[in-house]
Amino acid sequence: MEETQLKRIANFLLSNIPIGDGVINEKRVKVFSGKLAVEALCSPLYLQKCKKGVPITNEKEALEVLSNLLEEGFYVKCKRSGNTRYFEPDVSREFTKEGFYTWVYEGSQWMTILGGVLLLLLAMTFVMFPLWPYTVRNGVWYLGMLAVGFIVFIMFLGVVRLILFVITFFALPPGIWLFPNLFEDVGFFESFVPLYEWHNSSVENVKSKRE
Repeated sequence: MEETQLKRIANFLLSNIPIGDGVINEKRVKVFSGKLAVEALCSPLYLQKCKKGVPITNEKEALEVLSNLLEEGFYVKCKRSGNTRYFEPDVSREFTKEGFYTWVYEGSQWMTILGGVLLLLLAMTFVMFPLWPYTVRNGVWYLGMLAVGFIVFIMFLGVVRLILFVITFFALPPGIWLFPNLFEDVGFFESFVPLYEWHNSSVENVKSKRE
């Protein structure tokens, strides 16, 4: 099997199977289950995302591919030391569904390199801020003030809605929340909808979203 094909499969597994943190010889490692790897390669998602990889139609073919990855050193086999996150190296070179494996291959490094370059460019840009044209510096200053003003506005709004809730909690129980979704995990515009809501209905909405 070609190395490029193996890398495509390894990249797919890195992105599509649960990976846990483990410790081997006091070193943190990424651990995954053989069973989940087999299930991932036998799933329709593999055929969709890895069209140029090796076609896999059953569990036997999946085990053969995973054994090749093990032999080529993309990961190594390990065994759990008790019911903990600590593992020990396993000298066995046979890939099994019941086994655990730690990644040696780290995947494509292009995103890491790109992120480093962008971070360096961003740092250089701010270091050279005094050399920017006056109009650009002035525009950045106004944008910064706008961002600070927005943060102050949100803090002020948070205090106002809390005061309103405390007052209405005693005057009009169970109390009214102004912008009930303001601090919820929703989109920007959804944070300001609806305008107000009774306390009980707000709690029920949050529970339904979590479920």
